Amino acid sequence: MCCQAGVSKLKEAREVVDSLKKKAAQQSQILAEKQREADESMAEITSTIQVNLSLIITLFTDIIRQHH
Repeated sequence: MCCQAGVSKLKEAREVVDSLKKKAAQQSQILAEKQREADESMAEITSTIQVNLSLIITLFTDIIRQHH
Protein backbone atom coordinates (compact mmCIF):
# COMPACT_ATOMS: atom_id res chain seq x y z
CA MET A 1 0.00 0.00 0.00
CA CYS A 2 2.79 2.41 0.91
CA CYS A 3 4.74 1.58 -2.25
CA GLN A 4 1.62 2.01 -4.37
CA ALA A 5 1.11 5.53 -2.97
CA GLY A 6 4.76 6.34 -3.67
CA VAL A 7 4.47 5.13 -7.26
CA SER A 8 1.31 7.17 -7.67
CA LYS A 9 3.06 10.27 -6.39
CA LEU A 10 5.99 9.67 -8.73
CA LYS A 11 3.61 9.38 -11.68
CA GLU A 12 1.93 12.63 -10.64
CA ALA A 13 5.30 14.34 -10.33
CA ARG A 14 6.34 13.08 -13.78
CA GLU A 15 3.11 14.45 -15.27
CA VAL A 16 3.74 17.82 -13.64
CA VAL A 17 7.34 17.86 -14.90
CA ASP A 18 6.22 16.90 -18.42
CA SER A 19 3.62 19.65 -18.37
CA LEU A 20 6.17 22.20 -17.15
CA LYS A 21 8.64 21.13 -19.85
CA LYS A 22 5.99 21.56 -22.52
CA LYS A 23 5.05 24.98 -21.19
CA ALA A 24 8.72 26.01 -20.99
CA ALA A 25 9.24 24.96 -24.62
CA GLN A 26 6.24 27.04 -25.70
CA GLN A 27 7.45 30.03 -23.70
CA SER A 28 10.91 29.63 -25.22
CA GLN A 29 9.42 29.83 -28.72
CA ILE A 30 7.42 32.94 -27.78
CA LEU A 31 10.53 34.53 -26.27
CA ALA A 32 12.56 33.79 -29.41
CA GLU A 33 9.88 35.43 -31.59
CA LYS A 34 9.69 38.49 -29.33
CA GLN A 35 13.49 38.76 -29.36
CA ARG A 36 13.49 38.62 -33.16
CA GLU A 37 10.86 41.37 -33.28
CA ALA A 38 12.87 43.47 -30.82
CA ASP A 39 16.04 42.98 -32.87
CA GLU A 40 14.22 44.07 -36.04
CA SER A 41 12.84 47.15 -34.27
CA MET A 42 16.28 48.05 -32.95
CA ALA A 43 17.77 47.73 -36.43
CA GLU A 44 15.06 50.00 -37.84
CA ILE A 45 15.57 52.56 -35.08
CA THR A 46 19.34 52.50 -35.62
CA SER A 47 18.91 52.98 -39.35
CA THR A 48 16.52 55.89 -38.83
CA ILE A 49 18.91 57.57 -36.41
CA GLN A 50 21.81 57.18 -38.84
CA VAL A 51 19.79 58.71 -41.71
CA ASN A 52 18.66 61.61 -39.53
CA LEU A 53 22.17 62.27 -38.25
CA SER A 54 23.45 62.29 -41.81
CA LEU A 55 20.78 64.83 -42.77
CA ILE A 56 21.61 67.01 -39.77
CA ILE A 57 25.32 66.94 -40.60
CA THR A 58 24.56 67.89 -44.20
CA LEU A 59 22.34 70.79 -43.08
CA PHE A 60 24.92 72.11 -40.63
CA THR A 61 27.65 71.79 -43.24
CA ASP A 62 25.54 73.80 -45.70
CA ILE A 63 24.81 76.47 -43.09
CA ILE A 64 28.50 76.78 -42.20
CA ARG A 65 29.47 77.10 -45.88
CA GLN A 66 26.85 79.80 -46.43
CA HIS A 67 28.21 81.87 -43.56
CA HIS A 68 31.89 81.65 -44.52
